[in-house]
Amino acid sequence: MYHHRVFGPSVKLWEDYRVIPLPAKIAAVSLMIISMSVLVVFSNLENWIKVMTAVFMLSAAVYILGKPSRPPE
Repeated sequence: MYHHRVFGPSVKLWEDYRVIPLPAKIAAVSLMIISMSVLVVFSNLENWIKVMTAVFMLSAAVYILGKPSRPPE
């Protein structure tokens, strides 16, 4: 995975410094927002399932946003 053209640099940053690059953070949180919006608008699931999904996604977003975006100097 380290030598993959697209994912290699991000994997190496994660392994070495626990860094999530800013573009990856933006993509992850944006896709969570889109997914949650689609779930709320188009699904017939019970509300408690929607709430639990929102709590899980919010927890994941807080974790992702809490990690540094650049390695230490």
